[in-house]
Amino acid sequence: RKENTFTQPAADITAEAPERLWQNPQLQSEMGRKLYRFLDGSSRCLENALLDAGQHGEPLILHLCSCIETSDWPFELLYRDSFLLSQQLHLVRCVSGWGKSKELPPRDHPLKLLFMACSALEVKPELDFEKEEESIFQVTTDLAMDMEVEDSGSLEGLRQKLEHDEYEVVHLSGHADIDKHGRPFFVMEDETGRRRDVLPGELWEEALIENPPRLLFLSGCRTGETPGTGAAVSFARVLVENYRVPAVLGWGRSVGDLQASLAEKMIYKELSKGKSILEAVRRA
Repeated sequence: RKENTFTQPAADITAEAPERLWQNPQLQSEMGRKLYRFLDGSSRCLENALLDAGQHGEPLILHLCSCIETSDWPFELLYRDSFLLSQQLHLVRCVSGWGKSKELPPRDHPLKLLFMACSALEVKPELDFEKEEESIFQVTTDLAMDMEVEDSGSLEGLRQKLEHDEYEVVHLSGHADIDKHGRPFFVMEDETGRRRDVLPGELWEEALIENPPRLLFLSGCRTGETPGTGAAVSFARVLVENYRVPAVLGWGRSVGDLQASLAEKMIYKELSKGKSILEAVRRA
């Protein structure tokens, strides 16, 4: 295990460069080279770690604990002679060291997944939750996963499920966004089926606190995106950093139904085969 703490400035990376360059395919390799030089530093830490991992025939697992100012930089674009993901490197964004030394014993039962679709009245566009649910069911039907569906789309419905049973994975599917004050929210339903914008603290206090899962999948746009205001952080990061949810998957920007569905199917297929979260995400 190698660690590196970076004290040098970001050299040729300006504050606006990550947001501007990553979206242009013709400039992504340039951004990737800048990020590589930044992480490599004068000690060539990243270069040496990649060489060491290659000699062992394994991809390098890079645990990146970044400050808020750099937490949203597109390190997935790391580029040396080619893009390093996913053959040579796997990136994990760490925001808390809570429980890192805890060893969880394997459980001799199928992986339990709770799927909840949030589809509030008059919220557009309507998402095809039935297709998403069916695709996950089909890809895991002959594997070790039991999927239950909670169809109220509400905090109360989620809380009731978690009060009575334990799930390794909770999957919330729906719309999400960041408001004008820089607060990330997930669009759920109230008791009448109408829209309720839920903040991370509300999701924890009114539902997850009863029996938090090992993995929470927030399948909503921008749930992994750092708001561009002050010291605000992403929805996913708040849950890990403030409320000790062991692992949260989210989308760093907007995502299309097809791309989300393909990634979800691969992740749940790998998890139901007994693979770790890191292995499943890397495969996806």
